[in-house]
Amino acid sequence: MKSFFKVFSFFLVLGLMIGCGGSGSSGSDDKIQVRSVDVLGTKNIDMKKEGGTLDLSLATYDDNKEFIQQKVDVDDIKITKATITKLSRTRAINEIVVETKVESSLFTNKSNKVKNIVIDLDSTGSMYLNDPYGKRKDAAKKLLDITRNSDDKIAVAEFDYSTTILADFTNDNAILKSAIDLVSNSGSTYMNDSLLEVEDLLIGKNGTKDIVILTDGITADPYKHDDVIKKAKQNDITIYTIALGDDFDDDAIYDLKDLANKTNGIFAKIKDPEGLNKIYKNFGVAAIKGSSTVKFKIIPPKELSPGRYKLNLEGTIAGAPFKEENINFTIN
Repeated sequence: MKSFFKVFSFFLVLGLMIGCGGSGSSGSDDKIQVRSVDVLGTKNIDMKKEGGTLDLSLATYDDNKEFIQQKVDVDDIKITKATITKLSRTRAINEIVVETKVESSLFTNKSNKVKNIVIDLDSTGSMYLNDPYGKRKDAAKKLLDITRNSDDKIAVAEFDYSTTILADFTNDNAILKSAIDLVSNSGSTYMNDSLLEVEDLLIGKNGTKDIVILTDGITADPYKHDDVIKKAKQNDITIYTIALGDDFDDDAIYDLKDLANKTNGIFAKIKDPEGLNKIYKNFGVAAIKGSSTVKFKIIPPKELSPGRYKLNLEGTIAGAPFKEENINFTIN
């Protein structure tokens, strides 16, 4: 009789486990729970009078603040607010609510690959005005603090009239931080020359190849823009671009965005160097860990008239909030 009850109890428990989706279940209980989201940057915005698309680069984290190495599920993304505001010279006017749909999600995982990254910093004379306390140097070091594999290597360069390699590829953070401290403030901006030179450093390297470049003004060699993109595409090099300050015209901003967009990088513009810490951290995550690129379709209630606009977007991923503001675009 005791044996009968033991066998009966065993099958009863087994049946309950199967019916309730026990520990062996592959159901929703095994799904990684998103607890926080970082917007790493705007990869691309393509807007016309009738609307367009926005590509955002996102990173998700679990309960332990560990990077989640899988793409964001489209069904988990909810838009809570999306507005477009027309800009005048002095103020923002005519804010309108727009319809937003999630079109796709693509994950790029870099955690399992060898990384080769060049940090290229503007060292021109104008940095005395735009970054008098060297905040860009402190911010660049934030990228070094992101956990890397022992095979991952980083190099440091500065540019003005010419490019100087301050540290060749190494995984020694002490050497890299000392090299960043050497960045100076003199000369003029020859950014594309510098990009072509640091691209040469990356050619032939195994693994991913990335450049994170910061500049504070209009480059003196815009005619080499297409050469930079061509070489990057031929050698699978990704370029992340940062515009610091206000010394840019529309063409210069377009070129920096274009460098990032056409090489699968990210563009960021910031006025105050105090905000560079977050940008370098975000670009470092994208280059070292990876990211999800989510494409949104933006549908305004009526056609947009010519002018400058900003887009603000808020939403959640599996309940974790995210927000990206002041995404600028122009309707011609």
